[in-house]
Amino acid sequence: MISRRIIPGLAILLLAAGQLASAQEQSDPQAYELIKEAEDLMRSQAVYNEMTMEVITPDWKRTIKMKTWDDRKNSRSFIHILAPARDKDTTFLQVNKRLWSYLPRAERTIKIPPSMMLQSWMGSDFSNDDLVKESSIVNDYIHKYLGKEDVDGVECHKLQLNPK
Repeated sequence: MISRRIIPGLAILLLAAGQLASAQEQSDPQAYELIKEAEDLMRSQAVYNEMTMEVITPDWKRTIKMKTWDDRKNSRSFIHILAPARDKDTTFLQVNKRLWSYLPRAERTIKIPPSMMLQSWMGSDFSNDDLVKESSIVNDYIHKYLGKEDVDGVECHKLQLNPK
């Protein structure tokens, strides 16, 4: 049994450890701004794509054509399947971390429950969870500025990124 005198000391120790851990997980502001600027240049706030995905297994091959809309700023995306014919007009809507699917053959909209988030998406290696998790070099890493370095006559910033 733990003494009543030890409990407050443990609580203070745990709080201090938590603050130390969160302090270690903060990014260097200069490195963070450089990474954010680079990501903003590579990715716009809203994207429209028309794409084809081939799913190839040892037993079969499948080609899926789709249109996608991505609103990164508001954490929303929409996928409309165009082919193959049996999946035509199937749609997926993602808002924040929630995912819905409209199945035209069943004329039904379903919310994808957490229990189905790790299942394969359209027979591919992607999971439903992959559709709602946006990776971001800004948000998924702790940034540290290491200084400037000359590379082939070009002054470059040297950064260290550690996954959170």
